[in-house]
Amino acid sequence: MKTRIFSATLLSALFLSIVAFAKNEVKQATPTSHVVSEAVEITAKVKSINYGDRHVVLVGPSGNEVTVKVSNEVKNFKQIKKGDEVNVKYNESLVWFIRKMGDKVTPDKSLTTTSSTAAPGQKPTLDKSATLDLVATIQAIDKKIPTVTLKGPQGNTMTIKVKDPTNLEGVKVGDQVDISYSESLAINVEKAPKK
Repeated sequence: MKTRIFSATLLSALFLSIVAFAKNEVKQATPTSHVVSEAVEITAKVKSINYGDRHVVLVGPSGNEVTVKVSNEVKNFKQIKKGDEVNVKYNESLVWFIRKMGDKVTPDKSLTTTSSTAAPGQKPTLDKSATLDLVATIQAIDKKIPTVTLKGPQGNTMTIKVKDPTNLEGVKVGDQVDISYSESLAINVEKAPKK
C-alpha cells in the first residue's frame, strides 16, 4: 500500500538516498483507529550542474554525493547555480479506521492532488501533495502470518502484511476499513549563502 504517488522530480533521488538523516515518525492508535506519520527534512548543496542533460550533483548533510536527473517538470532549471542550497521536506501519513459491520457504507475511493512550481525567473521550487481516501472490506484475516485481505471499491483484492498483530484484535471478516493516505513534497532552491 505504501507506494509513492509522485514521479521522479528534482531531488526525489536525493530524498531516497539520504532519508535517514532527519526522520521523525509518529504513531498513535486507539482500539479501532491508527495513525502513522513520517516527516523528513534535508538540505543539500549543489556541487555541479550539467544544463545540457539536466543533471545536478548534490552533496548531502554527511558529505555523500548524489547525481540527480532533473525532470522537465522542474521549471527554471537554468537558475540553479553551483553552491546553491536545496531544501527538501517530505511528509507522509496513513490513517485507518475499522468500521464495524453495523456501520457499513458503500466502498469508495477518491484521489486529490495539488502541484505548483516557481514563477519564471525565480529559483526552482516544487510543491506537490496527494491524498488517497479509500473504503475497503476485509475479505480474509490470517493471524498466523499475520495478513489481512482487503476488497476495494472496484472489486480488486490486496493482501497486506500486518506489522503489529494486536491491530487485528476485535477485527472480523466483513468489517470495513476507512483508509486515508497522504504525502507531500516541497523542494526549493536558495541562492548560495554569502561567505
